[in-house]
Amino acid sequence: MRLVWLAAVSCLALGLSGLAAASAQASLAPSEVVTEPVEATATGVLLRGRLNPNGLPTTYYFAYSRPGWGECANNCTTETAVEGPLSGDTQQEVAAVEVTGLIADRRYSYVLVATNADGTTEGTLVEFTAGFSGEPPREVQTEPAEALPGGAKLKGRLDPGGLPTTYFFEYGRAGCSEGPDCVSKTTVEGPLSGDTQREVPGVEVTGLGPGHYLAWLVASNADGTAAGEAVHFTVAEPIFTPPPAGNNPLGEQGGHTSMWESSAPLVTPLTTVLPIQTTRPEASKGVQTLARALRVCRREARKRRAICARQARQKYALAAKRPNRSKR
Repeated sequence: MRLVWLAAVSCLALGLSGLAAASAQASLAPSEVVTEPVEATATGVLLRGRLNPNGLPTTYYFAYSRPGWGECANNCTTETAVEGPLSGDTQQEVAAVEVTGLIADRRYSYVLVATNADGTTEGTLVEFTAGFSGEPPREVQTEPAEALPGGAKLKGRLDPGGLPTTYFFEYGRAGCSEGPDCVSKTTVEGPLSGDTQREVPGVEVTGLGPGHYLAWLVASNADGTAAGEAVHFTVAEPIFTPPPAGNNPLGEQGGHTSMWESSAPLVTPLTTVLPIQTTRPEASKGVQTLARALRVCRREARKRRAICARQARQKYALAAKRPNRSKR
């Protein structure tokens, strides 16, 4: 009987130990937690990492400090705000967290810490030096401009050199001597990031008079400034096209003055109106005679027209006097 009891107790113990082992194997605490190298920014660094939530909602934060923690009495380690949660059952990149206010040229270390309902896991410790780790903009290249009415679209390419890089274009009329009015500057654009050459979004400049111009790309980051070679572009004379026949002949479109204006003013010829003359019946016959004579004169050669007209008027004068004499 005693042997049977001992056997039962032994089996129970083995069963409990098996359940504990199975429970340990079924733990879903975050796994594959990796602290990655930092990425420099203009004012600090981006802390980065990867983790596997193992199917449970998982939060994370970064903890960073200066090596040789014994040098500081309190608050040797700083923790970033808790981010997340992340979900899924594969390793994934966490959103990077920027930290600023670091002492330049000092060594720091940091670690990614992930937590879910089954536990907390820390990544490996990574060290970095505070300060800007990059280069001035490289391969800054001004590309040919694209012509626009009264201006141009300025284009170029650059390599940010691993640091956030802003850019702008400078431009001016070719042949202008040095002075504040010779060079204009577009607004600052960006920043761009990365360490390979890429095209910058083009910038339009308008309101330029006809002529030849120069333009060049200027790029700046925390480590320096670089400019591309100048390129030439030309602003053409404006071309004015008259509107189609029958559309707004007065040059007005929707309340706005059309760009086209007639080269000569529109002139409406005036109709010649002869004055109304009141004459005696006898005198009106002389007028009719003169009119017929003048019409005949128009058929004469040019040299004869004036003589013919003078003779006709003399005849009219004589015809007008005869009725007056007959009444005396």
